[in-house]
Amino acid sequence: MEDQSNGKTLFTFVTARRVLIVLSIVAIAAFFTLITLYSERITAELGDTHAQFSLGVHYHDGDHGLPQDFAEAARWYYKAAEQGFAPAQNNLGALYWMGDGVPQDRAEAVRWHRKAAEQGDPNAQYNLGTSLAYGRGVPKDLQQAYVWLSLAVAQGDTKAHANQDFVASQLDRESIANAQRRAAEFVPKKQGKDILDTKR
Repeated sequence: MEDQSNGKTLFTFVTARRVLIVLSIVAIAAFFTLITLYSERITAELGDTHAQFSLGVHYHDGDHGLPQDFAEAARWYYKAAEQGFAPAQNNLGALYWMGDGVPQDRAEAVRWHRKAAEQGDPNAQYNLGTSLAYGRGVPKDLQQAYVWLSLAVAQGDTKAHANQDFVASQLDRESIANAQRRAAEFVPKKQGKDILDTKR
């Protein structure tokens, strides 16, 4: 009987110890997440575009202990987007497109997608090309749509391929050749405060 009692005590002790270890690891992970988030927020407040974008993503997705808050995501994306950070411009455009955290405004969405697309962001190129293909938020322009979708496809954006094929089916050969030439001549614009102005 005493052996069973000692066995249960030992089992309870070992189990309790494992639970404490797991809880300690969870607490340490939570602590480091909070420290990282605090550091990121300070860096974002100081104007770092990557930190601003990252906070926007955290609020957008509701992760790293932050609630999902599209308005707060839009605020942080806007700060980075205003400084020319293409991924933030594209994500801000997506919020305007859906009306998440900001009033739905397809023209404003296209404006932000265009800024990012002109810098070479393939997601924005896809978004802009699709908008132009269907005339949503911008007048329909199949040749321009083909240019932007071609650029996205060239960077490996697989979802752009189907839209590119659709647009190609609506264009004549000369228009496709012209759009391909324009896509081949595309040079991304440089934006952002970290880009040095060499024209002094």
